[in-house]
Amino acid sequence: MFNIDNQSRDWRICILVEGQFDAIAIGGCAYMGSTILEEQAIVLSKLYKKIIVVPDRDKTGMEVCDRALELGYSVSIPDWSDDVKDVNDAVKKYGRLSTLLSIIQSATTSKIKIEMTRKRFK
Repeated sequence: MFNIDNQSRDWRICILVEGQFDAIAIGGCAYMGSTILEEQAIVLSKLYKKIIVVPDRDKTGMEVCDRALELGYSVSIPDWSDDVKDVNDAVKKYGRLSTLLSIIQSATTSKIKIEMTRKRFK
């Protein structure tokens, strides 16, 4: 888990992303792979925070949505423009605060809503 040590006790949310640059850009954690491993889920559970997974906007990224729901996490697929491929791109285009706000506002645990949104990226 990249950046797990930088999660403040005062924060109520942990944003979980695929890569290190995304995690740095947003102040979140990165699972650094194609899925969230069981060991990583155990570490995240010790944070006692709401976990919001923000997948990369590609086929591999969208596949992590099912794993996130299995673990009881929220998934956020904000309505960013087509040239934004991940959180780092969003921060560059929209700024950190606007990106954070869009992630939080788009977070859901609704499997139907997630499925409808991620169809755009398969």
